[in-house]
Amino acid sequence: MRPEIRSVAVILPTFNEKKNIQLCLDGVAVFAVKNPEYHFLFVDDGSNDGTAEILGLGIKRLGLKNISFSGYRQNRGKGHAVKAGFGQVEADALCFIDSDLAYPIDHLQSIIEGLRTSDVVIGSRKLSSERKGRTSLRRHILGEGFNRLARLVLNLPFKDTQAGIKGFRLYAARRIFEKTGITGYGFDVEALFLANKFGFAISEISACENEMHSYKKGKIKLTKDSAIMFLNLLYIRSRDLLGRYD
Repeated sequence: MRPEIRSVAVILPTFNEKKNIQLCLDGVAVFAVKNPEYHFLFVDDGSNDGTAEILGLGIKRLGLKNISFSGYRQNRGKGHAVKAGFGQVEADALCFIDSDLAYPIDHLQSIIEGLRTSDVVIGSRKLSSERKGRTSLRRHILGEGFNRLARLVLNLPFKDTQAGIKGFRLYAARRIFEKTGITGYGFDVEALFLANKFGFAISEISACENEMHSYKKGKIKLTKDSAIMFLNLLYIRSRDLLGRYD
């Protein structure tokens, strides 16, 4: 029987989100007021467009005890921001969600519900009936290709490793993230590989991207970064063979 979840910490990694961060903060504030057991920590990954300043002033103005801010000057990657955030909080469950709220914030409640019987819960766009037709053909093909490669190279059963919403029991997060080495977008699949390797119970929930985000031009250069992420898969496999995760 898993312990009851009484507190939840949510990390929101941010990088150059000046245009969207106030809208995100407003949405988080509404949720935080209604759900005081959730603590939100924005971690700024070296933004140079004023994102950190907007967050700092906005959070101070709100005055909510369960929304806070942390950051550093050098851009080091989304994975580093999430790992740094997890190292600064302690709660029964640790989650992360994309700071542009690509997924409705209410999905967090489904994550926590899943963690009542699992150690790790991941969002999956494959389980959503609302996904069809929202993503560009190019983005869909490259994303699908990477997920297929991840399943093949790392022997993972999950059809969607990259959805930006995941949750972990505290003990699972501590064990997994003390071993991760990837700081960029490939950190998701490394964390899932380790969760699977360590024998944690992993479940999936339906995750549907917000319609505006589905058409949004992302920061990822799909062709270039897909190649980098493939190299990440080889990096994970080689580290495992060398016993670096043991």
